Amino acid sequence: MMLVSSSTLAQSDIKPSGKHIINGTPASPGEFPQFVAFSDGGDYKGHICGGVLITPRWALTAAHCTTRFDIHKTKVMVALESYSPLVVKDQVSIEKFIPEPRFDISNAKISGMYDIALVKLSRDAKGGQLANIDGVTDNNGPDPSLKDIPLTAIGFGLTENNDRPYILYKVQESVYPDEDCINVPPGYPKTNYNPAMNICAGYGVAGGDSGGPLFAEANGKKYVVGLVSRSLIKPAEEFTRVRYYANWLKETMEKE
Repeated sequence: MMLVSSSTLAQSDIKPSGKHIINGTPASPGEFPQFVAFSDGGDYKGHICGGVLITPRWALTAAHCTTRFDIHKTKVMVALESYSPLVVKDQVSIEKFIPEPRFDISNAKISGMYDIALVKLSRDAKGGQLANIDGVTDNNGPDPSLKDIPLTAIGFGLTENNDRPYILYKVQESVYPDEDCINVPPGYPKTNYNPAMNICAGYGVAGGDSGGPLFAEANGKKYVVGLVSRSLIKPAEEFTRVRYYANWLKETMEKE
């Protein structure tokens, strides 16, 4: 058995977050206008990962997702709700993508470290809505502990019945003790989990698409607090804590 990235199929008792929305329900039309999907060819067959729109020109996703991007083919599907029939506000090509500098592409499938990337669109996106990013939009987000705060992950992964949902699904998550993402039995590889840069959460088995958002509500706003990164030992899932990277995100967008 091994730790897996959320876009990699796992062994029988470890379910990858990037492939499954378990016990989820369809999102309501217009419920998540901040969501973006990355797809080769703009259809479900080419679906790669999820993400969110930060500004009309920038999107946010997991760094390990960018290892599958084809700058000439991958499209940013803005406010995507359904692949069949196609319900999307806009389709934009990618100008460039910028993984966090410390992200190790050679260890992307198991590291879970620095798993965050900015994606610059080739033009301003039309439609959709800008996401509130914890620590970037403002500092009024939820308490970092996320205790007793309902969390929501969304994505286009397979359901618990192994069916393909061609519409966006959502699932409720809850924060887990950090120890659930740190402690492993003898013989397992270290998780490299760091509470400062990761969130440990879960819902039975899995939830969300790689790079997709983990939402939490605070002060009447819905904030993106995490990005789906990888599954560990079920039911624990590791999310990238976006607040940790707030300065890098703001500085990179200003510079580029």
